[in-house]
Amino acid sequence: MKFLETHRIDIIDSFEELNYTKADFHFIKRKGRIITQYATTRSEFSYFLKKDITLDPASGTFVEIQQYEIKENDGERYFVEQWSRVLYHLKKWLKTLRKVG
Repeated sequence: MKFLETHRIDIIDSFEELNYTKADFHFIKRKGRIITQYATTRSEFSYFLKKDITLDPASGTFVEIQQYEIKENDGERYFVEQWSRVLYHLKKWLKTLRKVG
């Protein structure tokens, strides 16, 4: 998966919205997964876009399905269909860092 420029900008905007800077984090790409790592605690938030194609029985056509798989440090995984939901989980994770770091 490519680290899209629009996603990078959205992530950095989320940092700034919660009074972090880009320098507080490292971006890592590993096996298609985009990882955001908090430099102070090494806590990680990652996402991966999963794409699949399935046959729609009603129309007989192939339909592309995509979901983001989100993983946080605790190993809990979420599956969401919209980028806005990825940002929601990112901001939720960022808020927990203030308690830890």
